[in-house]
Amino acid sequence: MRRVAVISEHILLRQSIAQLLRTQRLDVIEAAHPAALRTSVPKTVLDLDHTSIDGQELLKQLANTTLVVLGSAARLAAASDGVAHIELETPRTTPAALVAAVTRQRSPQPSPELTHAHHQWAAVTPRQRDVLRWLAIGLDNRAIAVEMHVTARAVKAHVSALLAHFALETRTDLALLAESAGVRPLQSRR
Repeated sequence: MRRVAVISEHILLRQSIAQLLRTQRLDVIEAAHPAALRTSVPKTVLDLDHTSIDGQELLKQLANTTLVVLGSAARLAAASDGVAHIELETPRTTPAALVAAVTRQRSPQPSPELTHAHHQWAAVTPRQRDVLRWLAIGLDNRAIAVEMHVTARAVKAHVSALLAHFALETRTDLALLAESAGVRPLQSRR
């Protein structure tokens, strides 16, 4: 029997997916977080939309498994920048499509939506991503500067560049983008 992990903080979604996969005679391990997995698995279904962990960090924790990722294209693109193990992004999946993604041996082509979002997020620098992490929780430029050990002027420049890059008008729009993409602070440095 093939082993598959299902990771989601949303218990009903996690149990539903696990039940669906068990009908395919798969050995399913359910977990709210990757840390709960006590054994390695060849394939993992990851619910990226229902996680309190920063998406990029979450994907790094799951680098030793092939992932079938459920979530929005923006969230997946933001999380997968620099992570090569993404098999599939399925924002509006059906049960049959999910089963096919888990049981097939080859990787499908990414959707045009995912490709566009990935190109946008790939151009975001690590410092800009850090600014977005702090914007996502509502910090102003001065507080972000303290967290990042830079000047408020440097933060302002990053915010301006991000606004132009994503064609947004306000820092609130950036904060909402960061939140919807699952970009969260790793930890406070204070």
